[in-house]
Amino acid sequence: MEILDNHDPAPAVNARRILPWVKEVFAESISGWGAGAALATIGMRQGWRAAVVDEVIARQPKPILGETGAYYQMLRRNGIDQEREFEYLQRKYGFSTPLFYEIQC
Repeated sequence: MEILDNHDPAPAVNARRILPWVKEVFAESISGWGAGAALATIGMRQGWRAAVVDEVIARQPKPILGETGAYYQMLRRNGIDQEREFEYLQRKYGFSTPLFYEIQC
């Protein structure tokens, strides 16, 4: 393994380890609903450690249209039910709510 610019190569190693799981989960969920929870569950079972970025401030330049927006229109046009995909991933990977807990450091 080559180290570039004196940076630790661990992130590349981690990316290679998780890529097969990412490919599997996203092959089963076009909408992406539940993909994060499924990957978090897989990571916990594999003993991976994770960090969470908190309090990101962002400005949305356009209104968020939710169910009426282009993304959800595309899902409906293609017969994709994001809630069914979420439920499928939930059953397959066994995650439940709440999946994430705040840990004080």
